[in-house]
Amino acid sequence: MKKISTLIVAIVLVWSSQTNVHAQAFEKDKNYFSFSYGFGAFYTAFFSSVEESIKQSASSDITISTSSLGPLSFKYERAVSDKVGLGLSVNYLSNTIKYTEQNVGNSGTATGNYNLNRNTLSILARMNLHFGDNDKFDPYWGLGIGYRTVNWKQTVTYSDGTTPTDVNELPTFTVIPFGFETVFGARYFLGPNFALFGELGLAKSVLQLGVTGKF
Repeated sequence: MKKISTLIVAIVLVWSSQTNVHAQAFEKDKNYFSFSYGFGAFYTAFFSSVEESIKQSASSDITISTSSLGPLSFKYERAVSDKVGLGLSVNYLSNTIKYTEQNVGNSGTATGNYNLNRNTLSILARMNLHFGDNDKFDPYWGLGIGYRTVNWKQTVTYSDGTTPTDVNELPTFTVIPFGFETVFGARYFLGPNFALFGELGLAKSVLQLGVTGKF
């Protein structure tokens, strides 16, 4: 009987120790792939404010609209230790403002279509410092430095086929190709390999929300 009791105790202790062993949310030698969409981008807000300003002051023969794509972000991270991850952050944002004016051109009866587009792409080396100790919640601070390009392009067309003479064409150009981001973020794992995440800070947008896969 004593041997049976000892065996039962041993089994319970082993089972208890196994049930308390959970993989950490951030594990050395694991790979993390993340996709996100951003909110609070400066130029999206700027283009929208320009649209509202023109709508309030423009005459009835002028229409204006804005559109945006992104910020869209892809991130890859390799856990080189239990606290440090190294990888890549790729981010894209496009903003467009369209302006239509009636009764323009040489004939004075044509429609003028003005299209101004800004798009930006950044490819950054990224380091994350993780300071959590949990199997589901993974808070971190991230820093990215690398390449960034910004392009502006304006196109103008008249419906009667004439060439506008009172509008200066903007050449496509790129500003200083340096990109930087610093954010605080956190992942919450819904399963062993799938998490929701958010980042807040200085990046393409103030807030990013997305999903992460762990492999």
